[in-house]
Amino acid sequence: MSHAGDEYLYNVAKSRARADLVPDALRGLEEDVRSGAFDEELLIKDLIAGSEFGDVSSDMKAFVQFYQGLVDLRDGREDWANGHFTRIPEGTRYTAQARFVLAVTALNKGEVDKAEGLFKAVLEDPKSDLTTINETHRSLARILFEKKDYLGALKKYEDVKVGFLSEEEASIFLEKAWARYYLKDFRGALAILLSL
Repeated sequence: MSHAGDEYLYNVAKSRARADLVPDALRGLEEDVRSGAFDEELLIKDLIAGSEFGDVSSDMKAFVQFYQGLVDLRDGREDWANGHFTRIPEGTRYTAQARFVLAVTALNKGEVDKAEGLFKAVLEDPKSDLTTINETHRSLARILFEKKDYLGALKKYEDVKVGFLSEEEASIFLEKAWARYYLKDFRGALAILLSL
């Protein structure tokens, strides 16, 4: 049913036959995108990345600019992506998400210090959502691990809040086991692996 609803909202936003309904259509699409069950090709690549929406509220502008920037970044247009990210209004949930994406991009380029600064800015943003915060803590833990600060990495992994008996928890356990292994805490590493 959500796909059928998305197609309806897509048609409203794409045709703009009634401009007064476009912001509501975008808001509905944003909710579905945030829930994670959506057709990325249709909604993000075709509608959001391929359209201009004019004067919409700041939270909808943030949604549109973030996903337009994300598509540009994935397509190798980093300058365009940065332009979209800088147009995201401050004080929205997408400000932190854009910083996270820029931090990952910097990390991929080997700019570790810049990435760490951006990751820390994500953690300081009061509008950061739990998923972005968790991924940020995990990224900072991985940076500490790569710097051979295994104890610091273990402490940082404790900041990641994941569901009990979830895939995310298992993944964190595995990363903790590696940190314990490199600390020569073989019993602790084995205990974590046994709990997996």
